[in-house]
Amino acid sequence: MIRRKEAEILEDLKPVGDEIVLNKLSTSAFTSTPIDQLLRYMGIKKLLVSGVNTNYCIETFIRDAYDRGYEVVLLENCCATVEEKFHQMACEEMEDIFCKVRSTDQMITAILKNRELLGAQNRHQDE
Repeated sequence: MIRRKEAEILEDLKPVGDEIVLNKLSTSAFTSTPIDQLLRYMGIKKLLVSGVNTNYCIETFIRDAYDRGYEVVLLENCCATVEEKFHQMACEEMEDIFCKVRSTDQMITAILKNRELLGAQNRHQDE
């Protein structure tokens, strides 16, 4: 475990229960953590991505995820970088090539709509 102030998890974001914490030591978590193995073991194929340094760490992570076959959505309003123009450029560069770029509101709407569709399909199958 890294013992530097910069690496401390904020109180509001501390893991709960058995949530997994990975110490990322490179620009992409795929390079310096077992995230790929964990995601595959857990059967996760779709990633919702947020974080800091859109045009650096986030972009590198998304490209790595895409190269490994993951379906990726960048939550645009959950990322930031030093200057807004760099954030916007990174989002534009990655959109529809390496990932989908969506707001949290768009993603929540899509998730709820999918749940409704799944519920309707399940009710239909029960008949």
